Amino acid sequence: MSTVTENDLRRLEDLINSKFEGVDRKFEKLSDEVNGKFEKLSDEVNSIKVDIATLKEGQNGINKRLDDTQTSINKRLDNLDFIALVCNRWCGVSSVSWFS
Repeated sequence: MSTVTENDLRRLEDLINSKFEGVDRKFEKLSDEVNGKFEKLSDEVNSIKVDIATLKEGQNGINKRLDDTQTSINKRLDNLDFIALVCNRWCGVSSVSWFS
């Protein structure tokens, strides 16, 4: 039967520590890779948010132009209705409708 000496325990401790240093380095490397990927993903998400904001601004501009166009068309139709009414009264026509 052999006995375990202090020297054997120190060698065993050194061996365990060296193995864990390797594991620690691997975990550190893996952690750095994951963090890099998260940073890249975060940058891409921020870029998408900027693109969405730009699209929303463009959509708001389009909506305003459509509203302005609709208002203009409505004013012109109102003017045509007024002209038709004046013509009807002036010409004595009982009922003429331009747009029904």
